[in-house]
Amino acid sequence: MKKMWEYLKNDEELQQLRKEWKEKFKESFPPWNYDCFGGPDEYKRRIKAALEVNDSKNICETCSSKACKRFSNVTSFSTKDRNVNS
Repeated sequence: MKKMWEYLKNDEELQQLRKEWKEKFKESFPPWNYDCFGGPDEYKRRIKAALEVNDSKNICETCSSKACKRFSNVTSFSTKDRNVNS
């Protein structure tokens, strides 16, 4: 899991997506979890889709996972404690 965490933190495309997210939305950048995204490519695809339609909640609305649906009403995810936001 540590390798995945490092990949997600250091991936240049995700860094750019974080920057775009921060500029576009009030909500914090969504955390990655395997139940909702399966892998980093799906994570990136869904973040791009949310940015494209200008709707931060779109990232969960396109998910079939019940785990993700728990967060669809959440307006903010706190990732600052984990140093995810760059």
